[in-house]
Amino acid sequence: MQSEQKTLASLPDIVAGFNFLLPKGLTAYTRRQSYGDFGEFGPVYRRGNIIARTFFPDTGAAIGRNMVINEGDRDVDYIRGHETKHFLQQRRLGFGGFYARILREYINPGYRASMRSPGYLEYEAHQYGKKYGTP
Repeated sequence: MQSEQKTLASLPDIVAGFNFLLPKGLTAYTRRQSYGDFGEFGPVYRRGNIIARTFFPDTGAAIGRNMVINEGDRDVDYIRGHETKHFLQQRRLGFGGFYARILREYINPGYRASMRSPGYLEYEAHQYGKKYGTP
């Protein structure tokens, strides 16, 4: 009798399990260009819908490995690059560590100031996005 070997779920499988948190209708799509080499655990690019447009107008959001992009609002390549950097930051800092830090930075020094000042997460994402398009 063969013994069944139980394996733990991989991190990509665990994170993908949280897709139920995203609104229905956020379909994944293939992007026109590469925004980095991510190995097996890369981001999933999704088109925005009415919920994304309400909470993230003219931009996008990185929610775990899901990049929700509002296409047609601005330079979509810049936004994809910017949100991809947030994905990489989440991999580096951890999901909770990333959101704790970015919320602190949004409070002090503020969203716009953090985008213009080196050392902040938004600044890193802004610089990464500029490699791919115009903000």
